[in-house]
Amino acid sequence: MNDVQFRLRTLVALAAVGTAGAVLAAACGGSGAGNAAVNRTPGVAQSSAPIVRSADDTTLVAVNSESDSISVFSNDAGNITRTAEIAVGRDPQSVALSTHPRRAYVACSDSGTLDVVELDARRVIRSIEVGREPRAVVLSPNESRVYVANSVSNSVTEIDTNSMRILRTVAIPESVDSQPRALAVTSDGDFDDTDERLFAACFFAVPRPPRTGLDEAQDDQREGRVAVFTTADLAPQPTVTLEPLDDVNFNSNGSVIDFVGTINGAGGVNAPDPANPAASTPSSAFPNQLASLAIHPTNGKCYVVSTGAQPNGPFAFNTNAQGLASVFDVATGFEVVSPERSNVVHQRAPLNLDSGLKQDTATNPVLFHTLPTGMAWTPDGSEAWICIQNSDVLVRLVVDVDGIPTVNAPIINGGSSIRRVDLQSARGQIACKAPQGVVIDRAGQHAFVLGFVSRSVSVVDLATSEIVDSEASSAQPPVGSLDEKIIAELMLTKPRDNLSFIACLLVRASRPSAPLPPRSAPRCAWTSGKSTRSTPQARNACPARRACRRCRSPSAWSST
Repeated sequence: MNDVQFRLRTLVALAAVGTAGAVLAAACGGSGAGNAAVNRTPGVAQSSAPIVRSADDTTLVAVNSESDSISVFSNDAGNITRTAEIAVGRDPQSVALSTHPRRAYVACSDSGTLDVVELDARRVIRSIEVGREPRAVVLSPNESRVYVANSVSNSVTEIDTNSMRILRTVAIPESVDSQPRALAVTSDGDFDDTDERLFAACFFAVPRPPRTGLDEAQDDQREGRVAVFTTADLAPQPTVTLEPLDDVNFNSNGSVIDFVGTINGAGGVNAPDPANPAASTPSSAFPNQLASLAIHPTNGKCYVVSTGAQPNGPFAFNTNAQGLASVFDVATGFEVVSPERSNVVHQRAPLNLDSGLKQDTATNPVLFHTLPTGMAWTPDGSEAWICIQNSDVLVRLVVDVDGIPTVNAPIINGGSSIRRVDLQSARGQIACKAPQGVVIDRAGQHAFVLGFVSRSVSVVDLATSEIVDSEASSAQPPVGSLDEKIIAELMLTKPRDNLSFIACLLVRASRPSAPLPPRSAPRCAWTSGKSTRSTPQARNACPARRACRRCRSPSAWSST
């Protein structure tokens, strides 16, 4: 990988979030469970994340994907100080933190390694080759095992934390899905790590049976999937399927494909042609870009945040991508589905995180929740907080007794009880830009948010929704460098608005140097006329066209 390729990877990643408008206390970094033999307390459920905390809250560790390092912070009741920045492999994406000994396990995507960092010695003590593009790492509840999701290899690797030897690598069958990028593991409250369930969220949606590739471009043609394994031997279990949301509460003004509801390209109904100015056609969306898994501390359910796709045009800022929250039962693996439960606020499963924002007259400015990247529950499960990358906000989610979620967005015009934190309203602190992960302390008092573009960690007081501290995680690129120009062009000079269609344009921001099999390629396709196809217009409209490998090689573009 040459220096130009290394730097240009930033442009692709930023394009997916930079011009767009707008995982569980253990979910987005709660991998600080105590060692069973030392603490005599069984560990809790864990999830992969780019930022984690220690069991006693005194230490935070965050990845710096653009600097090829991790940063270590001390934490004193919400006051953080960076104490070290430690070099690791290329493109670190996820980190897990063990208590005894104090080690960080870092998934380095471009290196294809799991780097084991001795925090007290501040150095990598072992670099373990796993698979291609490892994007997620999680510890078992009692820290005896560490699991790595190899995104491009489409596999999960299990490593013994005592010997630091690979025990097994298990492929996710093509029939299930590909590109695992988020992990979570259950805890049944004992000291045995071999009787749990491991979940691996596959990033891309796949056709819903009996739909095929001949039915592409329909808003309900695909479904999200989560691979399931037993921790005894990583034996595959029945796959979790996440169905499309039937009505996203944003109407379109027609359809650019002639027939919807087809099966293997046949049948269906004649869809209304686009007509202006009317926008009266209900639209749906399927879970895509599955970003984070968050197991609730007490109700036995796992919550999945994703960017829902609506490939059937005509394109508008509010009808081609939505932020979704899906729910499934961790014991049965069945999705929890519920219609609206209230006539006051939107509360259903799956939930569109954007529903009701246009009816909310009290929360200004309107900032859409289209690109959720991380989710964390407070330890008591009373609330979760979701970081939204496209609009730089943190938004609260709560559930009822059946686990059905809401962000309390209103159904009719008026005020609301939406609680959000504008991470750019820092008041003397570093403005957090492009948040990619969040972790909550054991008291449920503070949230720690990692900003990808700002290269910082912000501390949020959850009681007041105020940013109370911040600290740089790594240095900004040198003034005048290509990295600095990219950030200035795509993030710092672009206002937050509602143009969430950019999130749909680039459904995968890949490193230009990484070899990709056909199924992992970014789907930079637009829907036009009767087919889904890539066009010169689509490439020209894409803000990352100068860096995206697919855009530089038009012949590599494909439909879907």
